[in-house]
Amino acid sequence: MRILLSGGWGYGNLGDDAILIATLKNIYSIQSTAEVCILSANPHETYYNIKHLFPDAKIRHSFHPILFGNVHRVIFQQFLYNYTYIDKIIKHLNRKLLKRQEKRLSKNIFKNTERILAYIDKLNNFEYKNLFQNSDFYIMSGGGYLNDWMQMGVSKYIEVMYAHKYKVPVSLIGQTIGPFDTSFQKEIVRKILNLSSHVYFRDKGSYSDFASEFDDFRSAKAMPDIALSDEYHFSKKRMLTFIPFLNDIKENIDIISQNIIEISLKYNLQVNLTISQLWVGPMQLVQELFEKTKSSNIDVQIIIPENENCLQTILGKSELVISQNLHGLIMAYRAGTPIICLNSRRKFLTFMEQINSLDCLISPENIKSKDCLANLYEIARIKERTVNDFKREIHDIFEWVLK
Repeated sequence: MRILLSGGWGYGNLGDDAILIATLKNIYSIQSTAEVCILSANPHETYYNIKHLFPDAKIRHSFHPILFGNVHRVIFQQFLYNYTYIDKIIKHLNRKLLKRQEKRLSKNIFKNTERILAYIDKLNNFEYKNLFQNSDFYIMSGGGYLNDWMQMGVSKYIEVMYAHKYKVPVSLIGQTIGPFDTSFQKEIVRKILNLSSHVYFRDKGSYSDFASEFDDFRSAKAMPDIALSDEYHFSKKRMLTFIPFLNDIKENIDIISQNIIEISLKYNLQVNLTISQLWVGPMQLVQELFEKTKSSNIDVQIIIPENENCLQTILGKSELVISQNLHGLIMAYRAGTPIICLNSRRKFLTFMEQINSLDCLISPENIKSKDCLANLYEIARIKERTVNDFKREIHDIFEWVLK
C-alpha cells in the first residue's frame, strides 16, 4: 500500500510534527508494510523532526513551496527584532501587496487549475506524476491550517485536485476548519471536502461550520486531535513550563508574571519559558516574560526546543504546563502532566471539554489576582489524565479509512 501524507509540516510548528508522528504510528500499526511519502514544505526540517523514529522516511516537497516559492516559517534570525519606522512602512506595504495578489489569485485559481496541474506533471522529470499515479491513498492529516491562510488553502486544493486527476482517494483526518476572511477561502475548502471520501473534523466548531451548513457534508464526523493517540511517560521534575503565543500575554504581562512567580515560590518549581512554534512572535513573548520574572527570587530560564522530541521531553517532565498553544496542552496531557489553558478559542474549548477540564481554562484578561493560576493548579493536579479512549477512537478511524 502506497500512501501520500500531507499536512502542516515544514513550518516550524512542533505541534504539527506531533500530529505527523502520531499519524505515522497509526498507519504503520494497521499497515506495517505501507510505503508512506510525506509531503512537506521543508523536507529537511521534517526529516530532522522525525528521524529518531522514522529514519527511512520518504519525504518530498508539498505543493505549497512549488506554487509560492520559499514559504518556510521557521525563523533563524536575530532573537529579537526591533522594527524601525521604515521597517513598519515596508511591512505595511508588503501586507497591502499580498492582499492585492491574493485577490487576483482568488479570481483566477479555478479557471487555471488545469494549467497548474499540467505544469506539475512536468516537474522534475515527471516525479509528481509518477508519485501520484502509483499511490493508493492521499491523506491530509490533522491540524489547523485550512483557514484564512490563503496560500495554504490554494496549495492543498491543488494537491487534492492532482490526487483526483490520478484517481487517488482523498481523506481528511482531524482538521480544524476556519475561521475565514473571505468567501473564496471557504469555497476553496468546500471544494477540497467535496473531493474527499472521508472527512473527520477535529472540533465541534469546524463540524458546525460545514456539516450543518451544507448537505454535502452531513456524513462528516468529529474526532479527537490525532496527537492524542500517542502516549508518553516521564519521571517528573520540579518544573513549571509556560508556553505563550498571543499578544494578550503582553497586554496582561504584569499579572501573569506575578502568577508565575507565585506558583514557583509556593510549590518550589523551576520555571521554563518555552515555545511550540519556532517563530519570532512567540520568542519575543518568551523574552518579555523572562525580563519580567528574572529579577524575582525564582529559578527561571528560556528553553528553545530543537524539535518535537525535545519539546515533548520538557512538557512530559514538568509538574505543570500552562499554555496558550493547543499542542503544548495536548503533548503535556498525553504525558500525564497537569495543564492550564490560557486560550478560549473554539478548538481549545473543544479539547478542554473532551478532557473534562473546562474549569482549568482562563483567558489572560480574566486573571485578576496573583494566585489565580496557583488555584487552578490545585484543580488541574487532581484531574484524571488518560488517552486510552482517544487512542481507540483514532485507531478505529484510521483502520476504517485504510480498509
